[in-house]
Amino acid sequence: MRVGRCLEAGVFLALALVLMQALFFALRADVDGASAAGSGGEDLVSLKPASAAVEGMIARFEDPLRDQPVRTQFEQMSLPDPVVMPAPAPPLELPPQAQLPELDLAPPPQLAARETSPETDAAPETSLKPMSKPARQPVARKQESDPEPAPRKPQRASAPSAAQTAAGSGGSTNAGERQTSRAATLSKGQEQNLRAQWGASIRARIEARKRYPSAAGRARGSVTVQLTVTRSGQLAGVSVAGSSGNAALDQAALQAVQRAQRFAAAPAGLTQARYSFALTIRFAR
Repeated sequence: MRVGRCLEAGVFLALALVLMQALFFALRADVDGASAAGSGGEDLVSLKPASAAVEGMIARFEDPLRDQPVRTQFEQMSLPDPVVMPAPAPPLELPPQAQLPELDLAPPPQLAARETSPETDAAPETSLKPMSKPARQPVARKQESDPEPAPRKPQRASAPSAAQTAAGSGGSTNAGERQTSRAATLSKGQEQNLRAQWGASIRARIEARKRYPSAAGRARGSVTVQLTVTRSGQLAGVSVAGSSGNAALDQAALQAVQRAQRFAAAPAGLTQARYSFALTIRFAR
């Protein structure tokens, strides 16, 4: 295809140059003839040879096939070189592996165990039957032993009575010696604690028997009374240590103490014959 197009282009160019050359010579002949015209009417035409460059161009266009070998060589040179694929690498040959020695293994003992398994399975069946019988026997024993706690109750109840009789048979002298020995071992802090507990019980008994006097109207006040109580809880004496300023309230406080003259006995740790307490009684309406 390329060669055909090049030939056509060369032919057209050659024809164009020939036509241009013919026109050039025709125009030049007219100019020369006009200059050489005479009275006789004769024309003179002078011809000059073409230059070497023009002749070379004409010769080249007239023979366009002369450039064809050069074009074919150019086309051959412009073709890309074929890509040569590398040959595949030869496979690597691994050295032969050393063969492991074959070991003679002893036959597994599983077959013998499987053969004897029916015998072992049958053994638990025979052993379960006798085990079920003794399991019921402890249940029956527990049921029979349940009524046993009933006779134990009177034994526990009789223990305090025995202790009481034993304490009474010891005599009064022995009991007094025990109490003094216990009191000797008490510290001052323990003695104060026992005295405070006893005083709290005395105050509670007096407050329960307190009455607001009608003669006091709507007066309010606090009366501090000083009372002495024996170890057995009997009232040994009472007096007003701090007056409220109202005689009716002071008298009502003394009457409340006298109503509750039988108090609780002193704790075992208090060994004195009498104890004094100062209590404050408040009145409000």
